[in-house]
Amino acid sequence: MRTIISCGGFVFIIAVLMLTHTAIISKNVRDNQVNCSLESATDYALDCMLDQYQYMVYKPEEEEQYIEQLLQCFCEALNRLITTDGDINVTVLTADIKTGTFDFVVEETYQYQFAGRTGKCVCERAVRLQASSVADCEYSL
Repeated sequence: MRTIISCGGFVFIIAVLMLTHTAIISKNVRDNQVNCSLESATDYALDCMLDQYQYMVYKPEEEEQYIEQLLQCFCEALNRLITTDGDINVTVLTADIKTGTFDFVVEETYQYQFAGRTGKCVCERAVRLQASSVADCEYSL
């Protein structure tokens, strides 16, 4: 009888340890997947934005339309590439079409499948798009 109780307690402790370990690993895997996906989607969206920026001819009176076009291009490219069940929020900190300087904060809020908790992943990018001519165009992070 003592052996059965001892073995039962031992099995229970192992089961609790396995569940805890699985929950921690699952959270880390989910965080890593979301982070990698968000970073690659943001880089792709910046490439698409650069493609559009290359062909723009700057006119001071149309600056707001240019910024709006570039930001719309960025958001559409981000949505095209990223597939998530979370909420994505894009915040533009700085947008200067003359210098090609843009600061973005892309934030994703998502839920874990275990215990209904939520997580957050943030990707910040400060870029300077340079287009002296159509053939000579680059961006730097």
